[in-house]
Amino acid sequence: MKGLKKPFDFVINAIYSLPNERMQEVIIKRFGLENENPQTLESIGKKFSITRERVRQIESEALARIKREQRKNRIAEVRQKLKELIEKRKGIMSEERIQNEYLNRRLDKTDIRSLLLVLKMGDEFYFLNRPQDYEKTWYLKGADIGLIYELTEWLQRSLEQRKKVASKKTVLTILNKNEKFIPIDDEILYTYLDIPKIIQKDIFNRWGLANWPLIHPRGVRDKIYLAFKKRGEPMHFNEVSKEVNDLGIDRKQVCTPTVHNELIKDKRFVLIGRGIYALSEWNYNPGTVAQVLKSILEKQGKPMLKNELVKEVLKQRKVKPGTVILNLQNSQLFLKKDQDLYFLK
Repeated sequence: MKGLKKPFDFVINAIYSLPNERMQEVIIKRFGLENENPQTLESIGKKFSITRERVRQIESEALARIKREQRKNRIAEVRQKLKELIEKRKGIMSEERIQNEYLNRRLDKTDIRSLLLVLKMGDEFYFLNRPQDYEKTWYLKGADIGLIYELTEWLQRSLEQRKKVASKKTVLTILNKNEKFIPIDDEILYTYLDIPKIIQKDIFNRWGLANWPLIHPRGVRDKIYLAFKKRGEPMHFNEVSKEVNDLGIDRKQVCTPTVHNELIKDKRFVLIGRGIYALSEWNYNPGTVAQVLKSILEKQGKPMLKNELVKEVLKQRKVKPGTVILNLQNSQLFLKKDQDLYFLK
């Protein structure tokens, strides 16, 4: 036992010190310590031809015995390390973060399940049992779990008022407007964002509400929008299709015709060239080149030189200068004065 390091090593040694094989096997199967999923009381009961209640009693007796002999079987070392780890977060920590930080690396399934056994066994560890609202979370006896409830309500309300995603810096600024959070170190406070299910990150590590399309895209159109935000520049619809699939949001692959169809129908996207689209929020206006020319002249309120018009249109459309000049020849919309000066008819 001298060289033990992994949680599984400590736990499996403690299990094998139990007085009989049935007790050992019940614990191993209940916590999935043989690289198989944890089993129910009922399935274990069928294997041993006993009731599920009897299995529960054996489990409780086995955990109690491991706990009584924790110094001898060295489970106390794992328990103490878990306690110290959670204390660094003011006594509150998501289960996922515990797993990632226990050995500062990703643990395998048997190590994760071994930690859960120790957490379940320890009197000082409490489980936040609100699966609809919060991720799996553990907190120490005496910790103020109400902090998580208040943080969730405060940040949710603030994001609803803000109506857009927020960076880490902005989130911390929002939280520090609440006097209750000011004494808590920002990095500790930030780890609490692991816990509320209503508050999630997008692919750019910005925070928002879980029901926002930017956070959890609802369909192809939302994925297209995210692809443009990630690329940050206009794209041909073939490129858009590739970018959407490269996002890796889910396993569903989209085909180019579907993407092209959605680009045409959604007002968030603007055709600015032959098959080239951009986001309308990038100040691209919808319409043909002639319509863009008309809009520019209306905004200017006075005649403009041909070169000026070409320059302005090319900011809005991915077309050749000759295409702009050709559209200026539309006598139903535009008239020409001396020195290539154009105005609306």
